[in-house]
Amino acid sequence: MPFEEIELHSYRESDTTVFLNSHVAALTAWVAEGLWTMTGLLDKEDGPLGWTSRPAAFAVCMRILLSARAIIQRNKRVLTSGV
Repeated sequence: MPFEEIELHSYRESDTTVFLNSHVAALTAWVAEGLWTMTGLLDKEDGPLGWTSRPAAFAVCMRILLSARAIIQRNKRVLTSGV
């Protein structure tokens, strides 16, 4: 799915806040589901040639973990500064 190009000057600040919050909520839901799945996989034994050795699986896991970290940092900033 290609990105949709939008002109930012055509939106009010409240519109961009709603737009941003909906995307943050979608990312948060994706991260929560990914963390839940990863937690379930930790209970299974995985040898040196298991699913974690596949580059694609590693990449997805890193995206989930880095996104989770970004969400936590954003929430800390919002709670402390109100921004």
